[in-house]
Amino acid sequence: VLSLVSIFCIRPRRKIPLVPENLLKKRKAYQALKATQAKQALLQRKERKGKQVKFKRLEWFVHDSWRQLRDRARLRRLKVKPHGLEAPDRHSLAFVVRIERINGVSSLVQRTIARLRLSKIFSGVFVKVTPETIKTLRIVEPYVTWG
Repeated sequence: VLSLVSIFCIRPRRKIPLVPENLLKKRKAYQALKATQAKQALLQRKERKGKQVKFKRLEWFVHDSWRQLRDRARLRRLKVKPHGLEAPDRHSLAFVVRIERINGVSSLVQRTIARLRLSKIFSGVFVKVTPETIKTLRIVEPYVTWG
């Protein structure tokens, strides 16, 4: 009986492995990061599930192609048509405002609008009036107004 008591009373202590404090901090930060990433992934999955597929009718594509054809024809005519606008001798500024949507226009017009930094409707920018900017403004004439 004495041997049993001595076994229960005097048992060897388990040594707890010592981990440096900086490693514990890193582990805790990593766990927090993983938790936030999991939350974000769950939110994104919910968002994706909730979004509906945008359905475009055939008429939309037909209308879009007609508009692009009209725009290309306008740009072709613009190349040969003389214009009465000349760049002033002295330096001057013009304020350009976008007034139309550019859905279904040629890529040249879209690039030019982007180059003028007119991303939203009724947004405006100041431009220096030079022969190059006049050419640029003639390309996007139906979609902007300037003066």
